[in-house]
Amino acid sequence: MIEDNKDMSIETSDNKDQDLSTLVDGVTPHLKSSTFWGLASLGLMIAYLLLALFAKIEGNRLMFVPHRAGYQPSPELITLRNAHHQSFKVYYLAPPKESSKVILFSHGYNTDIADYISFAHQLHELGYGVLLYDYQGFGLSSGKPSEEGCYLDARAAFDFLVKELEIAPQRIVVFGHSLGSAVALDLALHRKVYHVILDSPFVSIFRVTTSLPILPLDRFDNLSKVKNLPARCKLEIRFSQEDRMIPAWHSKKLYEAAVQNRPGAVQQLVERTGRHQDFAKIMQF
Repeated sequence: MIEDNKDMSIETSDNKDQDLSTLVDGVTPHLKSSTFWGLASLGLMIAYLLLALFAKIEGNRLMFVPHRAGYQPSPELITLRNAHHQSFKVYYLAPPKESSKVILFSHGYNTDIADYISFAHQLHELGYGVLLYDYQGFGLSSGKPSEEGCYLDARAAFDFLVKELEIAPQRIVVFGHSLGSAVALDLALHRKVYHVILDSPFVSIFRVTTSLPILPLDRFDNLSKVKNLPARCKLEIRFSQEDRMIPAWHSKKLYEAAVQNRPGAVQQLVERTGRHQDFAKIMQF
């Protein structure tokens, strides 16, 4: 009897070991799967944080590509200072008549005043006043380029027209091309602007590269801003199907957002010809 009990005890122990082994075998794949997805999630999180850090550190260098100034110091140039006391250069052609419109032009990410002077004179011959200016770090302007710096320069240029030259805001056409479209739009939210033209605008700066909003710390959020544009401000958005840098869907999405959020306001979506930096087409009025 004693021997039988021992056999039963041994058999019971074997069954327990077998059950435990079965349990471990069942749990192990789940543990492995859980570990894999945990590590994968951690890896994605680290990659996203590194991308965010890269965007923060290198964002300005990637967004702004100022080249060597295309012009020399001249008595025709005006030096203004923005709210942070950074100086920037302005080229101004006074309107031929007191009632004439004045175009305040904000340029793209890799150009300066020199690229537009001849077109400014053509517009002047058509009866417009024109103010060109270079953002901080562009042309002969001081400082380094930044999103905030662009906005401050535009506001100072607008204030110069209104406060120093006593030009009524209703006569000023705020016109921005490419990067300048974001600057023009921001200006229309911070000053009493009545007419803004956005040529080759974008939804936001990083979505020029990725159509989906997946990159962190995006800049120049035009999509949010156009929704808040005051109803008094006439909006004209221009695009070109020949533009290979900023696809037409950006302009169309901005226009749709404006229509949905500014019922009754005057707004147009206009197709022009020419490539992204076809200045002769851009400066047509």
